[in-house]
Amino acid sequence: DNPLQSPSLPEEPQVQNGELDLEKLKRAWSALTYTISREKMSVATYLQQGAPFALEGRRLTIGFPKEASFQKEALEHKEHLQLMERIFSRELKQKVVIALKIIENYKPEDEEPIVKSALQTFKGKVVNKWHQ
Repeated sequence: DNPLQSPSLPEEPQVQNGELDLEKLKRAWSALTYTISREKMSVATYLQQGAPFALEGRRLTIGFPKEASFQKEALEHKEHLQLMERIFSRELKQKVVIALKIIENYKPEDEEPIVKSALQTFKGKVVNKWHQ
């Protein structure tokens, strides 16, 4: 394995019958944010505080916990939204519009019961989601 190689997106883009699929977007989230990190690290780092939350047509809502309101606000700058939309649209091979939202009772992936259990079992912690 080449440590400089970026995480790859699934061979098939996240398109099913011409529509984006929220579950596939969630699984590809780390690869998508890694791709953004190649152009603007701060945007990717802020995106890692959130996750795909809702998908309505081509409008992707990225949810953030209340504690990440600074990151959400930073991402709302026009240039950052344009960067995210350009890269997501290119990687997903169709136009994507980004919306950002603070979600009540937001649970990051590493707090999901199965992940939390594995982390406790192995006395581990999530250090880094996409750098090798």
